[in-house]
Amino acid sequence: MELQGIDMEAGLAAVNNDEEVYREILQIYYADGVELLDELKNNIQRTDLKLFITHVHALKSASKGIGANEVSERFKEMEFAGKEEDMEKIEQRLPSCLAGFEQLLDEIKQYAKGRDGEDAGTNNYEKMKAALEEMDTDVFEALLEQEEQRAADEITSSKLHEIRTAYEDFDFAEVETMLEELL
Repeated sequence: MELQGIDMEAGLAAVNNDEEVYREILQIYYADGVELLDELKNNIQRTDLKLFITHVHALKSASKGIGANEVSERFKEMEFAGKEEDMEKIEQRLPSCLAGFEQLLDEIKQYAKGRDGEDAGTNNYEKMKAALEEMDTDVFEALLEQEEQRAADEITSSKLHEIRTAYEDFDFAEVETMLEELL
């Protein structure tokens, strides 16, 4: 397996070469990354420098952990610029940093969809079903949010919205039925 922009050997080494754990970490990185990307864009526009520094620090560390060393270095540069309150440097280099990060997220998304010819969402639907059965709301909600963010078509997006509505109405039997349809 190979991803452009990621030293997968280093990422795998960080999890004792457990490929399944590494794939799960990539999925979490992707889901969190999509959210933080929006946060970064919004925070810098509001000049919330403290929150900006917190986000780029987290992304620096997470990127290093999966083996995305170049992206990690760019976030490190943004972190130091934030600590120095160098808004000129941030404004000049942040667009390039975020473009590289978006490209990395896209690579991870494509990897998840293409591995073994299987859509990673199918695996998540099974995990959502198991989390629902175990009443593990944190896991269920995180997986649902991840799938909502990566829904590639209107039909899937609509079905996930229906699942969220049924879940919020505590209609777990309906949620389970809809998950079965997606599987």
